[in-house]
Amino acid sequence: MMSKLEAKEQFDTCKQDKTESPEDYMYKLKAWADVVKHCGGKIAGNWENIPEVFGNQEAREEGALGYKLAMAYIKGVDQTRYGVLVAELKNDYAKGQDDYATDLATAFALVNLY
Repeated sequence: MMSKLEAKEQFDTCKQDKTESPEDYMYKLKAWADVVKHCGGKIAGNWENIPEVFGNQEAREEGALGYKLAMAYIKGVDQTRYGVLVAELKNDYAKGQDDYATDLATAFALVNLY
């Protein structure tokens, strides 16, 4: 049995392999998120940081989880294939243009279409 801490560490360090497709990497990351949840842990940030326009507490909790999955996905993509995309996202954000995905499906589409 894996501890909550070990599962969280595996999620946090999950990276796309050089020959792994964006879809396979997405499934691997999601599987680690499920393991964290099964072990009693949480990967999402504080739902109170999500704007109230998302809705009630439950909707904001889902928003926090979606954002965390999207950011982890983008952070872990293969830098050889997608490093320029990640750099562009960072540079655009620094200039006030937030093009980061807010959920895993959007992050996958962004990487898959790049």
